[in-house]
Amino acid sequence: MKTFLRNATGAIGLVVVSVLLGLAWNLINPNAIPLRLAETAAPPAAAESAEARAARIPFSMAAKLPADDQISIAEAVQLFESSPVFFVDARDRDAYDAVRIPGARWIHEKRFAELAPPLIEQFRIVAPEDDKDYANGYPVVTYCDNHTCDMASIVMTKLRECGVANVRCMVMGLDEWIAADHLVTVPAGDERVERRGRETRASVADTGVGIGPRPWLAVLIVAPFLLAFVVHRLLPADTVRTVGFVGRIALGLVFLVAAGFKLWDPAEFAGMVACYDIVPPAWLPTFAVTLPAIELLAAVALIGGVCVRPAALVVIAMLVGFMVAIYSLLDRGLSCSCGCFPIAYPASWSRIYEDAAMLLAAVLAWSTGRKPSA
Repeated sequence: MKTFLRNATGAIGLVVVSVLLGLAWNLINPNAIPLRLAETAAPPAAAESAEARAARIPFSMAAKLPADDQISIAEAVQLFESSPVFFVDARDRDAYDAVRIPGARWIHEKRFAELAPPLIEQFRIVAPEDDKDYANGYPVVTYCDNHTCDMASIVMTKLRECGVANVRCMVMGLDEWIAADHLVTVPAGDERVERRGRETRASVADTGVGIGPRPWLAVLIVAPFLLAFVVHRLLPADTVRTVGFVGRIALGLVFLVAAGFKLWDPAEFAGMVACYDIVPPAWLPTFAVTLPAIELLAAVALIGGVCVRPAALVVIAMLVGFMVAIYSLLDRGLSCSCGCFPIAYPASWSRIYEDAAMLLAAVLAWSTGRKPSA
């Protein structure tokens, strides 16, 4: 018990030092972000819309884009139900094929030159002279996953550069469209069918093992601790220390790489965190600056063999937190990047499985300590 308390105290010290280093780094980082954002302190209105709530979140597209460039879900639905309108899906092809707004065209910003020209001629069609509402052409609405995704705004800008005047970005994206239970089209065998949003939301209960999501999440969190106990019981001590050493180095390298991009570009990481809608907006910049510093210092300690057990405790706590956070996304039907690396690495059950594997390595690192052998 005394050993654990000593390690826990060391872990707290590591976190405190990391937070201070993260704040100091933000002072000299060329990509530094402001830690105090006055607009985030404003209290929400009693009947605040999703767009208004997102606009108060720093680094979200709802906060970045001018209001004239945005279209709300309610306005987009009104156009969808009663007016000629073109919807443009700016997500990846797999996401577009899986679920989209009925009739939506696909234009990904990385393939804009290939995909856009045939559609631009349709978008440029100007309504008859007596239809004054569409003097600049029928409306075009771009969208991607949610308010932290910038692909829809990029496609909107490129369409305007190509002469498509009446185009706006639905910043809340398909996630909010589905959450509001509006129609989407999904594959059904060799055909596509239209369904309401609530009928198409991915079921987090489908984990592939036949049991519900909450029990399975608990299993994935507890299992690494039990497996570590079994490993200590079944394998020779020297083997266990070697396994713990290898896992510790691998774990440290993963966290080192993950922390690097977040420290260099905290604004991008803050946007990923904002998608989770867990961290209060006022604390989002500070969180985005300090969490990567904690990851970095823990990674250096694991790789260098210094304060291994306190560092392992910090990593264990972070991994459990990551698993719960990703589960919360799935439970709410949101489509976000997991925030692990600077690539489109979607949050999914696969990420939870990966975190569980790293959790096992962290538990073994704590239980074996510094050296690979006696």
